[in-house]
This record gives sequence, C-alpha cells and structure tokens, in this order.
Amino acid sequence: MSNTPQIKYKEHWKKVEIDLHRQNKQEGWGFHISGGIDKYNFPLEAISVSKIDQNGLAQRDQRLKSNDIILKANKINFTNIKQKKALKILRKSGPSVGLLICRLEPRIIEDIQLVHSGKLGITIVGGIGDEYFPTDHGIFIVDKDKTQLQTNQQLHLGDRLLNISSGDNIRDLRFVMHAEAKQIIESACKQSNRITLRVGRARYVETPITPPVVQPNSPLRTAYMDKLATYQGQQGTEAVFNGNRRPRLQLD
Repeated sequence: MSNTPQIKYKEHWKKVEIDLHRQNKQEGWGFHISGGIDKYNFPLEAISVSKIDQNGLAQRDQRLKSNDIILKANKINFTNIKQKKALKILRKSGPSVGLLICRLEPRIIEDIQLVHSGKLGITIVGGIGDEYFPTDHGIFIVDKDKTQLQTNQQLHLGDRLLNISSGDNIRDLRFVMHAEAKQIIESACKQSNRITLRVGRARYVETPITPPVVQPNSPLRTAYMDKLATYQGQQGTEAVFNGNRRPRLQLD
C-alpha cells in the first residue's frame, strides 16, 4: 500500500436517508436486493439494491439507485444480516420505510480517453473479496508501466476505476471481483484500441511556501532551510520543489 498516494477514500462514499411511502401494503417498494451473510454464492455480504423496477415506487421517487448499499431500514441494522431476514423486514414495513444507504459518489469523476496497443500498462488491486483498503471493495490503480506512458500518462496512482467503455459497450467496475475486473478490461482492450476509463479521484492541492527575505548565511536563513528540508522529507517523493520553493501539485 506504500506505493499508493494517501487518499481519504471514505470521502468517495456518501450516506443518504431516503423515506419511501406507499398507498397500501399490497404495493411493493419497487426494488430488489442482493447480498446478505447467508448468500455464500454472492461475494458481497452487504445488502445492496440490485435492480430498480420500471415504473415502480422507487423509480417514481427517483432517489434510490442500483448498487446503493442499505445500512439500515426503519432503524434496523442491515450491515450484518441474512437476506431472508432483510426481505421480511422490508415486506412487513407499513405504509413507509426509512432507508439509510451508502452510495459510491467520488468528489471528482473524469472520463479518460486512451489509445493503446493491446495493454493499458497499469497494475490494479482490490475488488470484492480482495479489498485493498479495509471495507472498500473498489478497483484501484497502484502502478503504471513507464514504458507505456504514451497510453497511461493521464491516469493517476490511486485512481478508482468506475467503468470502462469501448464503442457502445460500457462495463461497470464498481462492484466486481478482482479477476472479473481484469477480464472486463482485457475484453474491452481486445474489442477496440480506443477505450474510455471513468475514474474517481482525489482533489489536488498546492501548498505555497514563501521564503522570508534574509541575508545569505544568516541564522534566520539557516533555520528556514532546516524547516524546508524537514517539510520536504515529510511530504516524500510527491513534494518536489522548483526554483520558487513551491511544491508541485500533490494528492491530498
């Protein structure tokens, strides 16, 4: 993990409260769920929204989305629950159900168009069951092949892969296992030498350092240079200074 920029990936997730109301108990909530600690054939234990019914209550409400992770329903914890029990709670809810959901929503999302000669020259980690960061099953870039910079130079270490498209074919990379992600990327690259990667990334910040006006070799200048060296050491390889003593853009 040391090669990956220190990014607060928890900021990629957003908690949302959604209250759904129905006219009678015979009407369903208009969405389906997957997951649960009893579904061993499904890799993600969390209860998540697998499908929104067309013209159903949830679609008419327009707030709930596919892949939303349900943390609570009517204040009942859904983070460690069997699917059968979760379904029972939802079905037996009265005229309304209060949902607390967790949604993947990075602050910055960019579509990167790449032209390649068979490979993208990136190393990825993560995925459901192979989480690189605790409790986050995303697919992340942790290394780039320097011999293929013409292809991958627009990508950043730490980028979260959200989807990949080649032509009209768009494949989701948000909720997949590691092997599945590799297969999806390889398949897209075989289909076309021009692909688009949608990535979620962190903010960039620039921290200016303004040196004081002092005479050469003065005690004040010596103290300042000592502090500057300490700062540079704390920032690691990302803190590269130019002639104006300002660090280049670095990941927050």
